[in-house]
Amino acid sequence: MKKVICIVLSLVMLLSMSITAFAAETTTTEKDTFCIDNYTQYTISFSGIKASTNARSANENTIDAAISYVESLELEDMGYAHIEEACLNELNAYKNDDVILESYTVLVPKTRVKYYYGTYLNHDYYYEYTSVSDMRRETDGAEKQASNESQWNSWILGAMDLAMCFSTARWSVPYTLVRTITGVSGTSAVHYGSYNQYVEQFTNTVTRTIFKERSSTNLDPCYQDQTSSLRVKLYFCPVGTAFDSDYIEIDTVYNGSVKANNLTKEEILRSANVYSNHNAEIIYRVSYHRVTEEWGS
Repeated sequence: MKKVICIVLSLVMLLSMSITAFAAETTTTEKDTFCIDNYTQYTISFSGIKASTNARSANENTIDAAISYVESLELEDMGYAHIEEACLNELNAYKNDDVILESYTVLVPKTRVKYYYGTYLNHDYYYEYTSVSDMRRETDGAEKQASNESQWNSWILGAMDLAMCFSTARWSVPYTLVRTITGVSGTSAVHYGSYNQYVEQFTNTVTRTIFKERSSTNLDPCYQDQTSSLRVKLYFCPVGTAFDSDYIEIDTVYNGSVKANNLTKEEILRSANVYSNHNAEIIYRVSYHRVTEEWGS
């Protein structure tokens, strides 16, 4: 398997996604529009993984299980070694992101059509949609303590809203959301050690892979990007209160579509060329980024 090189670029709001089928017999420049019905779908589901499951353990277990599943499909024998390699590279990259896979679908095109993406320095590049996945992740915010007590108190008293971001997406959370659900008000009622937790739910994460044509039968994955729907749910985690649970669901604070990068076609081709020349693949994942609190000074 090739070395996978992952970097951070900004997320932006979702643009249109794409489809196709891939092979050496026919070439087309049909408009890039994703339609899952054009693919045979091979899915492994992890519906038994509960929210309370240890995140690190579930991350490793679900991803390793998905890797084994992809290998069991024997895609190389079906003439789709390039799709198998792309999926395995993607799955191994998830191990760095603390995500828990809920389902993973390998996409195999129903028709053998090679979809042309572009030419760079006399090399032709083709694209294919290789997987669809659902996944989630839990991210903890900053605990209230002496060093940030003034910011927490300002939030609790309504002097400011808590600013949030997920890459380039930004929004704010007023404390009234927490108070309405919990009834906890006043700075003295929120003790040191209290924090917010954010459950990031990635749904319908579609991975597009770009391949460099080495020969009519040799296609090397060298670039991936993704689109996804993202929902962020806020949980308030107080300490020293009379609540039965220290994990209280508050509300959905973000629900929108995101994209793994905003590169132009020329920039994508340049990146694909650079990494293919180093026998590597660059992977832009939506899950590389995390929800972040911006408390200010």
